[in-house]
Amino acid sequence: MSFSASGGSHGVKSDMNVTPLVDVVLVLLIIFLVTLPMIMREISIDVPKKSDTPPPPDSSAKSIVVKIAKRAPTDVSYTFTLNEVEVSKTELSTKLHAYLERMRESERVVFVDTEGDVLYGDTVALMDTCKGAGAKTVALKMRDEAGAAGAAELEPAE
Repeated sequence: MSFSASGGSHGVKSDMNVTPLVDVVLVLLIIFLVTLPMIMREISIDVPKKSDTPPPPDSSAKSIVVKIAKRAPTDVSYTFTLNEVEVSKTELSTKLHAYLERMRESERVVFVDTEGDVLYGDTVALMDTCKGAGAKTVALKMRDEAGAAGAAELEPAE
């Protein structure tokens, strides 16, 4: 039923008839309310429990650790060790390159460990040397308050 606000009874009506629209919306609402309980059935998922113990280290991947340390507290020169073997600064890049050539591309991770009062610029230069030797990822070994070493990965700057 639609009524016209104009006084004439024989004129063309320009009002929109919304009755069929309301009927369609009500039917869709009833269909939605009937099908909702079937859709919202309970789904059981088995989620594994979180373990407090860390996973064992992967023995197949050998980690490469480059350590830089001052020779003496007042000295400005450094000692470099590659996997616990002392090397000179000039042969560090070639030996590191030889280590990395034997590894797959995804395993080329080098950990840089600093000991003592190593200057920031010297640490960054060592990291650049590691990248230049072919390391895909260079990570810094960090120490927590207890003194245990952990690793914090640095994102490559691009």
